Amino acid sequence: TTVDGQTTKNLYNEYIRQFTGTNGRLVGSDGAPSVIPYLPAATDLFYYITDYDPAVFSNISIDENGVMTYTISSGAASDCSYINIVFVLK
Repeated sequence: TTVDGQTTKNLYNEYIRQFTGTNGRLVGSDGAPSVIPYLPAATDLFYYITDYDPAVFSNISIDENGVMTYTISSGAASDCSYINIVFVLK
């Protein structure tokens, strides 16, 4: 949220980054594989925004590949800005 105006974010790429541990913070329970064994393709997921800060975000849309387009209001973003994203298997 550092750029005002319309922008995009590939939610699927963020999903893969989080669930493959490339963010460096994947920890499994004892006996679990070191990687999550199944990661769906981008089109195997539904993408939802369940809540967001309307003072910051507007014109939100998500395509079938998980690319979210949105507008950030000029100067409205702060450390307290939020957007909740949910990934659901089809």
